[in-house]
Amino acid sequence: MVLKIRSVHPQVTGNVYAKDYASPTPDYIASTSNDMLAAYSDAAGRPNPTVFASSNLDGLSLAPGLYSSLADLNLSANSTLTLNGGPNDVWIIQVAGGLTTGATSNISLTGGALPQNVFWQIKTALTVGATSTFNGVVLTGTAVTIGVSSIIHGRLLAQSAITMHSNAITKPAP
Repeated sequence: MVLKIRSVHPQVTGNVYAKDYASPTPDYIASTSNDMLAAYSDAAGRPNPTVFASSNLDGLSLAPGLYSSLADLNLSANSTLTLNGGPNDVWIIQVAGGLTTGATSNISLTGGALPQNVFWQIKTALTVGATSTFNGVVLTGTAVTIGVSSIIHGRLLAQSAITMHSNAITKPAP
């Protein structure tokens, strides 16, 4: 299938899809949306997670596993959250509210961990501060906002909108 792609800005290299683009893009988006909702529900429904003791992720190092918050999660400006594991390890982070990372924050992968094995199931919105680095597949109940000059290694899937400006987004290997 060949999709008609519209580049909305000279800074876009790659594919941009929207429901009002020419056919067959709307069909592709409907299928993708259904897949995203299935993945979101699967991640949200996983039982027996380790519950974060705090809403602050600053300086934490997480082994592979299933994690959950009771409210919003935050990573302060200039702080790092480290996900440490091998290339076959998986992290699922269930966020009961939103996730906000401050400017120049970093979601770091060590030990061979891969961004395609990190899943952020976020009930509301993700906001990434300017000049930050974020790793993982994002599944949000509402929106994603990416600050200027941030780098994303992963995928951004939102049920309403994705807003970004001068960002680099790298799709992980399948």
